[in-house]
Amino acid sequence: MSGASDASSSITVSIETLEFKYSVDTPPAKIEKRVFIGGKYTLLPVLREIEMVVESLGFQPIIARDFGMPRERTRDDTIRLLYQCRYFIFDVTLGNGHFVETVRTSNLRDKRELYVFMAQDERREPPPETVSLMLSQGASLKGYMTIAELRNLVADFLRSP
Repeated sequence: MSGASDASSSITVSIETLEFKYSVDTPPAKIEKRVFIGGKYTLLPVLREIEMVVESLGFQPIIARDFGMPRERTRDDTIRLLYQCRYFIFDVTLGNGHFVETVRTSNLRDKRELYVFMAQDERREPPPETVSLMLSQGASLKGYMTIAELRNLVADFLRSP
């Protein structure tokens, strides 16, 4: 029984000592190099893949999860981070996890945004739950069927003028 107790206490210690990469008050890099990456954290491996491409091209990825913020301030602090970025990449495969952020980007000047989603086939039809919101904002939705395709979409977006 002591083994189970040891396991739970080590988990508790890990959670208590969780450290964040950055502070909302001082995001890294200059605004011209910051790329906000958003989407449902269920897809965190996909968001981390986007992060790697962004970094490889000399930009600074901004994923709200990497910033220390009190739970009750998550929405406000995430919007604050969003306003401190020039570029935005959202994975809209799943219907939530980006709604507030995408609405907020629609009224920013000098912004560049890319919306990507996992496509089910070569038709690359966007998920129904995201279509009306994104299209009403005039957003361009890009479907990907492989991680290599996702990498190319992100790289092309950041390289284009």
